[in-house]
Amino acid sequence: MRYRPVLCVRSFSVGIFFCAILSFPAFAQDALHVISPPVVTSSFGAPRVALTAPAQPAGSGSVSGTAFDDLQNPVAGATVTLTTEGTFGGSRTAMTDRQGSYAFSDVPPGAFGLNASYQGLNLGGHTRATLAKNGEAVAANIVLGPSATVTGTVREPNGSVPAPHARVVLSNGLSATADAWGNYTLNFVPLGSYSLTTTEGARQGGGPVTLGAENEIRSLDLALNRSHTPVTTTLNFSIVNPNSFASLSEIAFSNKLPDGLILASGGVSTDCGGSFRATANPGSQDIQVSGVTLAGSASCSLSVNVAGSHPGSHSNTTAPVSSLESGQGATSNTAPLIVVAPPSITKSFSAATVPLNGSVTMTFTITNPNGATDLTGVSFNDNLPAGMIIANPDSLTGTCDPGVITPSVSNINLVGGTVLAGSSCTFSIDVLALSGGTLVNTTDPVTSNEGGTGNTATASVTVDLPDLTITKSHTGNFSQGQFGASYTITVTNVGLATSNAPVTVTDTLPAGLTATAIGGIGWTCPTLTTCTRVDGLDPGLSFNDITVTVNVSLKAAATLTNKATVSGGGEANTTNDTASDVTTVTQIPGGALSISLVTDSTVTIDHGNTASFLFTVTSGSTSVGAVNFACAGLPAPGTCTFNNQGETQSSAQITMTVTTATQASASNHGFWKVLPVVAIVIVPLLGAARKKSGWKLIVTVFLGVMIFLAGCGVSPRVTFVPRGSFPITVTATSSADPTVQASTTVTIVIK
Repeated sequence: MRYRPVLCVRSFSVGIFFCAILSFPAFAQDALHVISPPVVTSSFGAPRVALTAPAQPAGSGSVSGTAFDDLQNPVAGATVTLTTEGTFGGSRTAMTDRQGSYAFSDVPPGAFGLNASYQGLNLGGHTRATLAKNGEAVAANIVLGPSATVTGTVREPNGSVPAPHARVVLSNGLSATADAWGNYTLNFVPLGSYSLTTTEGARQGGGPVTLGAENEIRSLDLALNRSHTPVTTTLNFSIVNPNSFASLSEIAFSNKLPDGLILASGGVSTDCGGSFRATANPGSQDIQVSGVTLAGSASCSLSVNVAGSHPGSHSNTTAPVSSLESGQGATSNTAPLIVVAPPSITKSFSAATVPLNGSVTMTFTITNPNGATDLTGVSFNDNLPAGMIIANPDSLTGTCDPGVITPSVSNINLVGGTVLAGSSCTFSIDVLALSGGTLVNTTDPVTSNEGGTGNTATASVTVDLPDLTITKSHTGNFSQGQFGASYTITVTNVGLATSNAPVTVTDTLPAGLTATAIGGIGWTCPTLTTCTRVDGLDPGLSFNDITVTVNVSLKAAATLTNKATVSGGGEANTTNDTASDVTTVTQIPGGALSISLVTDSTVTIDHGNTASFLFTVTSGSTSVGAVNFACAGLPAPGTCTFNNQGETQSSAQITMTVTTATQASASNHGFWKVLPVVAIVIVPLLGAARKKSGWKLIVTVFLGVMIFLAGCGVSPRVTFVPRGSFPITVTATSSADPTVQASTTVTIVIK
C-alpha cells in the first residue's frame, strides 16, 4: 500500500483549510478535501415557561421580630422559617430566644414568607412581608395559634398510581416534597382555609383545604391531572462534525441569552468530550463553551437551565461556532421561547370607612397581562382578618368562569378560573366589620397553570367607631361642712359612629365628699355614684348632663380631686374615658370644733372632795350639730359630769365636775354580829311564856331587840379615788359627724 502525502493550507481570508493530496507519477489519482466547520443547533425543552423573578444580588437586609401566642405572650423555642419567594429563593430557619425573638441577616430584597411552629403546644403561625431594598430592616411579628396537619398522597392522573417526589405547596407558603410512595405531610398549619398545589414537571394538581379544629389531621389526596407551565426549562445545544474524514478539536461558541431570559441554577449537563469547558452562572445571560472534540461525523449535546425574567416571546441564537481545524462557522438556528406572566390580582373595598357591624363590598379583579396566552387554573385564597366576616346574605356577584368561588364565614377562594389573553375577570362579595380600627386584608398569591404564581393583593377599610369622652365640672369653691354641693358630668361622642352598647358612668368620690343624690334625664342611677343608659349617641352630640350632689366633710382637705369615668358604647379608644375635677375646699377658721380651758389646768383637792373645771367650746359650723362631752383618764370610782351635754351654740362655756368619792349600797353585816345576843335574851323568855302574863314580856323584849338591831346592824359604804395626780382628757364630739372632735387635758391632784 502506498500513502499519499496530504498538504493542508489554511486560507485566512475565508477561514477554512484546503487540503490537497500531492500527485506523484507513481500515484494513479489526485483529490482535494475541504474541512467544514462544526454546526450547532439550539432548542428549548418546553415551548413556554412561567415568568419568574430575576436572581437577586447578595442580600444585606435583615428581618426580625417576636413570636407571640394568641394571648400576646412571647413564645420561646419556636422554629421560624423564612422562605424567599421566586425561582432563586430559598429557605432558612431560626429559633426564638427566651424573649420569643428571632432574627435573620443577609436577606435579599423581595417578598418572603415567615412560618413559625412550636411543637410542644402544637402551635403554628404565618405572615408575609417584603424587603424593598438592600440595607432595609424589616420588623415582622408572628402570632402562633392552634394548628392542624394536612397529609395525603400525590397520585398520577388516573388516581391509582402514586407520583413520587412531587412538590406540595400550601397557599401560605408551607411546602413539602412527597416521598417515593407519593406521601406528603404538612405540620403546624394554622387553622383556616387554603389552596393546596402539587407540581411535578409540567403537571400540576391541587384543591382547597379548610382546617377548623385544633390538632385536626386532614387527609387530602392530590392528582396530577392538569398541565403546568414550568418556571424553568432547558436550553439544549447539539454540536455536529459534518466532516466524515476529519476530526474537529477546540470547538467553541458563545451564547448571550436575549433580554427576558436568564440562566437558572442546575449547571451544565453534557456528553461532549475533549477538554470540555463551559461557563453558565445562574442569574446571568452569558454561556461560554470551549474545548469540545468531535470525531468525523460525530455529535454531542449539552444543556443549561433557563428562566423567564420578562414576559413575551424571546428568540435565542448562538454566536458563530468554530474549531481549530475549520475556523469559524455559522451561528445556530433561532429557538423561540414564550415567557408567560402570571395573573395579577387587585382588591378593593367599596368605601374607605364603614360603621361598626356595617357591611362593605369587597371586590377582586384578576388580570391576564399576556397578549397571546390564555391563563387557566386561576386560583387564589383569601383569609379575612380578625374582625371581618362574610355577610349573610353575601350578595356574591361576578364570576371567573369556569372557576368555582367558595365563601365561608371568614374565607373566600377561587379555584380553576380562566382568564383570556389580555382580559380580566371580577367578582364582589359583601363583608361585615365586627371590630373597630383599620382592618387590613391580604390575599394569598394568585396562581395559574401557565403563568405560575403571581402577586398578593392588599386592601384596608377603616371601621368607624364611637369614641366617648367625659368631662366633670363644678362652680365655685366648696366649704367644709357644706351641704348640697354639686358636680356636673357630661358624656360626649367625638367618634365617627353612633354608640351601640350600654354606657356606664362611674363617679369616684374622694375622702371628704359624700354623695347624697345623683341623676340626669335619660339616665338610670342604681347607686349614688353610678348611672347607665342604653340608647345610642350620635357623633358630635352629648347625653344630658348628670348632676351629682355631695356633702362636704367638716374635715375635708383643702384640695380634693373627683374622678369620673365612662365605659361601653362600643368604643375602642379608652384613653379619653376619665375626667378629673380639682376642687378647692374653704377651710373653717380654727377648725370645725375647738375646746379650751378657762380655769387652771391643775386642781388640787382633799381626798374624797370634788373639783370643777370651766371650758369654752366653739363650733365653726352649724354642720357640727349638737356637741357632746366625755372625759378619760380618771381612775374608778371617779366620775365626770358636764352641765350642758348636747350644746348647740356656736360658742359656750361648759363646766365639768369631777367626783372622787362614791357611796356604795347599805350594809347589814352587823346584824349577824349581834344575833347570838338576841338568842341569849329570847331563849330564857320562851320558858316564861308558859305563864299567861309572860307573853306581854316576850313581845316587849322582842320589839326592843329589833329596834336595837336596826340601829346598829346596817350602815352605808363609801369608796374613794386613790390619792395621786391624774391627767384627764376632755373631748368634745360632733353628733353630726362623730369623727369631728376636739380635746384638751387637765390634771387633778388628790391629797
